[in-house]
Amino acid sequence: TTAMEISSNGTNFTTVTAASSAYDVSGLIDAASTGATVFSVRKFATALAPASATTEILLYPRLSAPTGLTYSPITCIVSGTANTMQYKEQGASSWANITAATLNVESLLSETAAVLIDIRYKPVSGVSSASSPVTVTLDTLPTAPTLALDLVSETVSGCTNGINYQYGTDGKSWTSAIAAHGSSDISSAISTSKAITLYVRKAATSTAPATASATFSISKRGAAPTAPALVYNAVNYPDQAVLSSVDSSMEYKKSTDTQWTACSNGLIALDIPATSVTYYVRYSGVANTSPASANKSITLSARGSAPSPSLNITTEVVSSVSTAMEMSVNGSAYATFTSTTYDCAALIDSIASGGTTVLSIRKQATATAPASNVKEIILYARVAQPVGLSYDSSNKKITGVNSSMQYRATGASSWSTIASSATTITVTSLISAGHTQVEVRYKPVSGVSSASSAVVVNIS
Repeated sequence: TTAMEISSNGTNFTTVTAASSAYDVSGLIDAASTGATVFSVRKFATALAPASATTEILLYPRLSAPTGLTYSPITCIVSGTANTMQYKEQGASSWANITAATLNVESLLSETAAVLIDIRYKPVSGVSSASSPVTVTLDTLPTAPTLALDLVSETVSGCTNGINYQYGTDGKSWTSAIAAHGSSDISSAISTSKAITLYVRKAATSTAPATASATFSISKRGAAPTAPALVYNAVNYPDQAVLSSVDSSMEYKKSTDTQWTACSNGLIALDIPATSVTYYVRYSGVANTSPASANKSITLSARGSAPSPSLNITTEVVSSVSTAMEMSVNGSAYATFTSTTYDCAALIDSIASGGTTVLSIRKQATATAPASNVKEIILYARVAQPVGLSYDSSNKKITGVNSSMQYRATGASSWSTIASSATTITVTSLISAGHTQVEVRYKPVSGVSSASSAVVVNIS
């Protein structure tokens, strides 16, 4: 304060002429060549009191200024620095420490004028004062590219094809985008949580620095649509999934696609994939107003595992089906099962000699899942009926049979086999049980043929 006086190295005290919270001693340090300068401060004497005790502060000589500093305007890097140095832009009030052998000064560059920065050695407490600074001139940035923002395609246009452009949201961290068709994709920079300022520049090359940035203000993405959903059992779209509740304000794409497709009002039919696929649906961007909304993610499911129905070739009945399943015959339209079994006899009767019929059985589609994969069951044509059968009432036997045949009383549900060496069937027990007819047929052969039609033998 102006009530104090100062002295250096024992010279006469002089009164401080202006009140201040700090006193600049840089001139004293500059004048010192060797050894510390003693800077003394005290309150001066008044008519009523003597001068106060003195506070002494040691001022140390400056280190030599840094040498060997070089600046590359291509990389925007000052080389030759060390962690014993610090820097500041001329006109700034505080110094920033340097931590490495290079200093990236890209963030200090200006499009309108060259920038001057000072670099010096840091002071060392009790040893030396900071060195005098070395001034480094940072060249003016090349002019920012003239670009236009397209919020619908989320690109910047006006780019030179094949040139590497960079974009970011803080002017410090950059993402590269090679221009194609006169534009660069900047969609990844747009935020779902906040509005951003987008910086876009031409990237540095081996012969030229990065340019200044063109800037664009972009609002945050709106909320994703909630209504769109996949429906797997739409009546008019068999074996497809339908993307419903979309309209012309939306667009969609498969997660692996690069381009979005505009939605039409109504429904979009999609084929069922071999493996599940993710689709995105969003509101389209509005030109000069807002970017596209956040995405709604929808999984287009693959078909589930096939059911496990089975055919009993003896009874000609398919079991382990349900009313949640459906069947196609030789590729015809699917029809829903009405019970837990299905009698195939009539279908087998209709197969031409030597032919087959394919039953395709699957779980039906529901609103939330596609029809399952298919279990195929092959029905084979019947072989010709047995011939040469006769009944001998004297011994109650049917003759002309062999082990490739089977028999039952008419009306019975199960068939009996014939021993491998037998040529007759004794039917005494069937007669005693009141039966008057026996049916005989050739047995089915798995993977070859269905049972023949039965020959009815009267045993009354």
